[in-house]
Amino acid sequence: MPLRDAMTKRHRWGEDPGADMVQTGKLIGQSIGKLGALVKHRAATRRLPENLARLAAAIEEFRPARKYDYEFPYQIELTGFLKAKLGGSITIEETRGRSRPDIVVDRTIAIEIKGPTSNHQLDTIADKAVRYGRHFEGGLVCVLFDVLDLVRFREWEAGMRDRFPDILIFPK
Repeated sequence: MPLRDAMTKRHRWGEDPGADMVQTGKLIGQSIGKLGALVKHRAATRRLPENLARLAAAIEEFRPARKYDYEFPYQIELTGFLKAKLGGSITIEETRGRSRPDIVVDRTIAIEIKGPTSNHQLDTIADKAVRYGRHFEGGLVCVLFDVLDLVRFREWEAGMRDRFPDILIFPK
């Protein structure tokens, strides 16, 4: 191939031969990111005990009938949904020591509900994670309805996942 033809050759993403490599690198990077997220999701799901995995699937499926101005209607609606979906022992506000989660599943899993979820309510969950961990060996699940500050929530969520990796968090 003559030199002139090689210089004028059109490449997939333009006339610059380096553009092909840059674009290929970008596509590989995106694919690795998506693959990494999938692997993390599968690993997190795989390590969950069966009862916690069933609970997580039920909470994912749950949709409240409407938005409420305070937490209690969310608590009642979610409790009814979980009783219908999972059966078993599901109680409201079972006290152990100084801990009283909103819902307790199978006497081992604590569910904490917030809604509408303000920044102040997010701050209280880390304290509860420490206390509930002593009384509920099955874990802590947080269900957060109507998060008011999504930027603050994302920062809080990343910190919670670093400090308390076993807690399940469901923004609704």
